[in-house]
Parts: sequence; structure tokens; C-alpha cells
Amino acid sequence: MLDTVYRDELRARHSINSGFIVAQACHDSTIEKIGLRRGDVIDLDHRSTVVELEEFLLGLGWVFLEKKLDSHSTIDVKIRVHDIRAKTSVCTILPMGFSDAVVHSYH
Repeated sequence: MLDTVYRDELRARHSINSGFIVAQACHDSTIEKIGLRRGDVIDLDHRSTVVELEEFLLGLGWVFLEKKLDSHSTIDVKIRVHDIRAKTSVCTILPMGFSDAVVHSYH
């Protein structure tokens, strides 16, 4: 969770009212491939809490299950990316896949 001072700074200097800050872009990940870097802010349709993000991702999982999509299928999710260093914002598509594979933590 961001402290109040940093949230206020993002709001005042960059007009960013919600989103998630990229802490790390793993090598060869989708995030890295579409150009996101550490410090960028992802605005996912005004979802600003971890609970809202989890609900959104679970909803995507249900779409995959209901449509019986295979593990090679993706659903395109429109996101807005704020690059606070360059003071720019762009909309881009993030292809979201579904897998039952085990994910290892890189922390």
C-alpha cells in the first residue's frame, strides 16, 4: 500500500488517481514484452485495490472455464499505463492467458 504522501504526489503531479505500481518486470514476461518497467503505474479500469484486482482476475478465469478455452488462448485486457518518468500515458492491450500450471515466486 502506498503512503498518503506518495499517493497525493501521483495525484497532483501526474493526475493519477488509481492503479498499481510495477515493482518488477520479470525477464521475458508479457509485461516486459509490452514495454512496462519498474515504477510504471497500471490503471486497470479504475480498479485500485488488491481485492478488486483479484475479483477481476477470478472473473477472467471463469470466462476461460465457461468458454472452455484452452491454455493457448488469451483474452485481451485494455489497460492504461502511466510512465511517470516520461510523464506520458498510453492505452495498450495486455493479453491474459489462463493456465493450471504452478507459478513460482521470484521475490
